[in-house]
Amino acid sequence: MPYKMKTSISLPAADEQHWRVHRKKIFARLPSYLRRFHQQKVRRIGLKQFSNCEMGLVRFNVYWDQESYNQLHAVAHALCMSVSHLLWQILQFVVAGGEVSESFSNYAFKAGTWSSRAMSFSEKLVFHTPPPRKHRHKTPNIWDKPPLRFTA
Repeated sequence: MPYKMKTSISLPAADEQHWRVHRKKIFARLPSYLRRFHQQKVRRIGLKQFSNCEMGLVRFNVYWDQESYNQLHAVAHALCMSVSHLLWQILQFVVAGGEVSESFSNYAFKAGTWSSRAMSFSEKLVFHTPPPRKHRHKTPNIWDKPPLRFTA
């Protein structure tokens, strides 16, 4: 079994039951959810509802593999929000019936130098955007029209 890191996240207490029901689905499709949320503009959606919730926050222990942990932190950092807030937004999306169809892995880890004295490595997250569609403007062909008929 691969090594999993133990961390914790905080979610509003009102969503405690939703998290228990949907967490396996979120974990299974996490890269697809991250891709969907990474394509959004940087804005802190629902930050007041998340941090000023009346019922308080509930802490959950979660276990991530290194790849998922790095992806979560990279996307959360790019969106200027915490990992807990990002997971809460994904949970809200799932509870509302949102679906993602694609699954992919976009994480690459490359060890550069590895010795007893030093180690250098590079990590890369790639998010592809679809190429823009080419708009074709059909130029009318004058020969496709029927000939002009002159009457006197």
